[in-house]
Amino acid sequence: MGQPAIYRQRHPQKSALYQCLEHYWEEFKQAYTPLYEKDYGPLRPVVEKTVERFLECGVLRHGFARIRCGNCHEEYLLAFSCKTRYFCPSCQAKRVAAFVEWVAEEILEPVDHRQLVWTIPRVLRPTFRRDRRLLGELARCAWKTLQEYTQAHSPDPAAAPGAILAIQTYGDQLNWHPHLHSLVSNGYWDRQEQFHPFGPLDYEVLTRLFQHQVLNLLISQRRLSRDFADRLRSWHPSGFQVYCGPTVDPDDQPALERLSAYIVRPSFAGTRLQYQAQTGQIQYRTNKGLPRCLDALDWIALVTSHIPDPHQQMVRYYGRYSNASRGKRRKQSLPPPSATAVDSSPQPQSPAQHFARRRRRNWARLLKKIYEADPLTCPRCGSQMEIIAFIQEWSVIRKILQHLQLWERPPRSPPPPRLFPHKLEAFLATLSPRQAQRVRTSTDSVFWDDVPVYRG
Repeated sequence: MGQPAIYRQRHPQKSALYQCLEHYWEEFKQAYTPLYEKDYGPLRPVVEKTVERFLECGVLRHGFARIRCGNCHEEYLLAFSCKTRYFCPSCQAKRVAAFVEWVAEEILEPVDHRQLVWTIPRVLRPTFRRDRRLLGELARCAWKTLQEYTQAHSPDPAAAPGAILAIQTYGDQLNWHPHLHSLVSNGYWDRQEQFHPFGPLDYEVLTRLFQHQVLNLLISQRRLSRDFADRLRSWHPSGFQVYCGPTVDPDDQPALERLSAYIVRPSFAGTRLQYQAQTGQIQYRTNKGLPRCLDALDWIALVTSHIPDPHQQMVRYYGRYSNASRGKRRKQSLPPPSATAVDSSPQPQSPAQHFARRRRRNWARLLKKIYEADPLTCPRCGSQMEIIAFIQEWSVIRKILQHLQLWERPPRSPPPPRLFPHKLEAFLATLSPRQAQRVRTSTDSVFWDDVPVYRG
């Protein structure tokens, strides 16, 4: 039997994404208003917070945990992570691992499932960028479609399938493409808790029902006129589509885990990203193998547009898998309390609370699922290591890193070329002289002065 894999601490400063943001983040913030605000809207505070936290992710200067082996006293430092959503490749990978485990252990029933993908016409996509609150309503439209389809196949008004819907705003080329990925039971449960499988799903019926729900939503929210909605209904093809994937057997656990991971995948893969610091150019290879070349400012604007708003639920549970339904079944399964005995013991935790506590304790196990190595396995003797301290004070961080000769920064490469002046001149050439002068006046200091580079 071979030796267990040893966890190797990552170095985010060497990644293409980190270097691009380190070089151009400050310049991007200065260039955002004249160059990108018209297409992407005002720069959201969550974008600034997410990027700045990412630039501290995995960097020892911003805090770390001390991990020591009680057997051989081997010790190393593990930097804190940023825990951002849908941006940091490392943190999102841990979120995906936790989500896959949560779905497999706490959500899915032992029945057949299938993947459904819900898309909308290109002409409607900017509406969901201007008002991101509508993304949650889009998920509700998909669920209402499933409800209508179920009612057409069951006389029981309480019949409902189980569905997990994930909101995604990005396509393969990272363009703004709001759509839904869902993991849905291939059948429904009636009032007596009996499962009834669907026959072959009629995707054309699902598509028409989904189109009806979305258009009614946009009309009720005053985002679409009735005349234009009638024109959309007459289009062939309509631009609406519901893709129905093949059924997956409940015993095929690897397939279910792949589907669960796919519906919450990050917007881009850091391994397919190449950054040319000498020219400030980014080359991204899509999942289909197509290259896309952008300058650093355009790339940052594109990828940060997919960062979700704070507290925005990107994954939603409906029907049999909703929180209310699972909570009701859990209460019914609990034994009735005794009428005479007074129980002074603490209340039992819900499965969600229990799972959250266990996930926080077993973060090393989740990392092992991602990197195939346990960060708490001693590289010298193979014993289990323990976290002995969390170091967060700046003076203590500096003292420890200086003692370990990890404080000094490596020599910096030559500064990358500035992109904003050239892009601004090209942008001003498209405006009238009066508009160009107004923009030049508002960005005069940025245009001529050096923009500071992020130092950490």
